[in-house]
Amino acid sequence: MNSLKKIGIISIVLGFLGATYLYSDMILLPLFTSFILILAFLNKDDFNYRYLSIVIISFTLIEIILRITLFPRINSQYVGFVGNTMILSYHLAVDFLTAYCISNRKSMCLRVVKDITPAQQARVFSKSILDAPLLGVYVLFCSADILTLGENFLRHLDKIGFDQEFVQQFKSIRFFYDSYAYIKYTLISLVALLFFSIYIRNIKSQRTISTSQI
Repeated sequence: MNSLKKIGIISIVLGFLGATYLYSDMILLPLFTSFILILAFLNKDDFNYRYLSIVIISFTLIEIILRITLFPRINSQYVGFVGNTMILSYHLAVDFLTAYCISNRKSMCLRVVKDITPAQQARVFSKSILDAPLLGVYVLFCSADILTLGENFLRHLDKIGFDQEFVQQFKSIRFFYDSYAYIKYTLISLVALLFFSIYIRNIKSQRTISTSQI
């Protein structure tokens, strides 16, 4: 079994364990953020790794703030269709912006880093092994948000003018809605494992270089 399959299997297991035993975003998300922060500090010499870590940490903190401040207000004022639409839309916006920052890593790094030296520019333009898999995971995040939003609209088509009898056949469609937390936690665990696996890979690479120089 290759390493990618191992990562996939472990992430699914950890994701479901997280969803079952840590069924609280205010436990799981701070733990996730702290884990990525520690790895970023330990791997601070890798410019691209550091940038991607900052992106993930920043948007996870935004999500935590939204959960503390905005989401309780929405839940207290809106029930059902409107509340779910607003909260899922915020999730989609955060996930989409995260994916955008990952996919545009090179251009955004050049905007942030001023007076960049040729050596730093070479590091920015060097291909990061995290780019493609991390972007793929956040595309899945966005897909989960969109599909759950779609189900929410299907169940409440009567709110936008469709006949009640026609809408009744869609009331039981809630697979993604019911599985939303499990899907998100599984993907969060996959992100953590991707960062961890690249950190281990970098350590091994450094040891190999040190050994070859002896």
